[in-house]
Amino acid sequence: MAPVEAPGAAPQQEQEITRTILRKGTLAKRSINGRFGRWNRHYFVLDDQRALAYYGLKTGKLRGQFVLTEDSRVTIGSEQFGEQCFLVQTPYAKVLLRAEKKDIRDQWVNSLSVVIAEAKNQKSQRGRKNQLRQIKNKANQLKYPQKVAGNRNPRYKTHVFKAGGSTFEVDERYTLEKVIGQGAYGIVVAANDQVGKTQVAIKKIKGVFDNLIDGKRILREIQLLRFLNHKNISHVIDIMRPAPLTEADEANLAKGVVDSFQDVYIVLDKMDTDLHRVIYSEQQLSDMHVQFLMFQLLSALVYLESANVIHRDLKPSNVLVNSACELRVCDFGLARGVDDTPLDELTTYVVTRWYRAPELVLGCPKYTNAIDMWSIGCIFAELIIRKPLFAGEDFLHQLKLIIDVIGTPSEEDMQFMSEGSATRHLRSMDKRPKKSWREVPGLEEASDSALDLLDKLLTFSPRNRITAEEALKHDYLRTYHKQPVVKAKETFDIAAVERMQFDQEKLRIAVMEEIYRFRHSCYGWRKLSNAKSEINGEAKSEIVEKSEIKDF
Repeated sequence: MAPVEAPGAAPQQEQEITRTILRKGTLAKRSINGRFGRWNRHYFVLDDQRALAYYGLKTGKLRGQFVLTEDSRVTIGSEQFGEQCFLVQTPYAKVLLRAEKKDIRDQWVNSLSVVIAEAKNQKSQRGRKNQLRQIKNKANQLKYPQKVAGNRNPRYKTHVFKAGGSTFEVDERYTLEKVIGQGAYGIVVAANDQVGKTQVAIKKIKGVFDNLIDGKRILREIQLLRFLNHKNISHVIDIMRPAPLTEADEANLAKGVVDSFQDVYIVLDKMDTDLHRVIYSEQQLSDMHVQFLMFQLLSALVYLESANVIHRDLKPSNVLVNSACELRVCDFGLARGVDDTPLDELTTYVVTRWYRAPELVLGCPKYTNAIDMWSIGCIFAELIIRKPLFAGEDFLHQLKLIIDVIGTPSEEDMQFMSEGSATRHLRSMDKRPKKSWREVPGLEEASDSALDLLDKLLTFSPRNRITAEEALKHDYLRTYHKQPVVKAKETFDIAAVERMQFDQEKLRIAVMEEIYRFRHSCYGWRKLSNAKSEINGEAKSEIVEKSEIKDF
């Protein structure tokens, strides 16, 4: 903690406040009210209490200050006063400031943007807690019928609507707006949550139990969404089955018997768009935008690494963003766990080809969180050049594009590779020198620190590739070095699901138990008294013991 200082003379004793200074320096200030405003130079200090104060250069006396809130804005440039200016607007005041150089302007704008984003995040966190409190307090009065005498479980009413050629049967609290996405596993609609008073996205997963491999993947995603708790990762609001859970359902579930429901609905926070659409839009992306996005993306990866989770499918379309440039990683259907040592025999056909790390392109059965870091490097480059960096047509072409830029790896760098046709092909390729990143079209004007981080992310050997925590400490993200790093409080045992042998009925029970656990954590339902009961006379289900997840 450091006291505020001003050049020339220290501020008066009663104005001295102990706090962390985020940025300080001399700026010119101009009133924008009236016709005769003039530029006056002051010493400005931005602190971690969201106060932007300015002092007299000679006297050191406090002349005024602005409190930055979630509604504040920072705008770069001025047609009248030049590009070194920036406008700071709060709900109560606005001021035009001018730096001596553009890079100094950028540093100030970046720091101010971080403070405003943090204010928005704090408001969002408060809103999320209030939302959950409202759900718990109002569930029975607003959207649930009266409790059955002697039964503590609230029953919920459903209604049916059609969207995108599919029928949705969901809680009455959700009203449809429009279809926002469609894929192999289902359809996503935007809806209004009348209890939480927010917009949400409802993902309908069709035919969960038609294919046991796909069903296990969906179960894994539901468990992960329940477990993960980070502001830069998709937040699950609700998980539903098509029809209301009745007393008969609960009794049957305790006996290991459930009905033949086929679909599952997952309700998530709604974001405005995804990174893919932003990259290929006309939206201007400044270096400050890219820094803020990379900071959030890497923060999510630090959390995932600490939870021993590999995403395995990071790409721009799986990164959601909103108009405030806030980011959330989504789609954990391909996610897997990782032990202290690399997992054996993991599926290598993961990650969309363009974002696939060399070890996956080469078919290596062992890999670690480093594959996610390579994907982030590809996304980083795409944010700058506004097109994919390695757009391979097949795995051989993908490998060629990678080697053309980063060069032929040394024998030491290839030690992790297993022998196979892809490895033999790599060794038979013509030796290629490593290119300068500035030779890559679109990266000619990127900063030295940006290219250095990109180089560390796109390193051939996973052993030498930078980690998420190391990347957050890189000079390119120095603006965010004082931001706290959030890690998972415990690791996720995703292998518990992988070890289990499911038939269709056992998988349905496992999914039903996950829904029950989630709704219990939100609505105070009593816990299953005997969810481990035998299934049709067979041995007790392992799913409760193996996949037990603490509510958060």
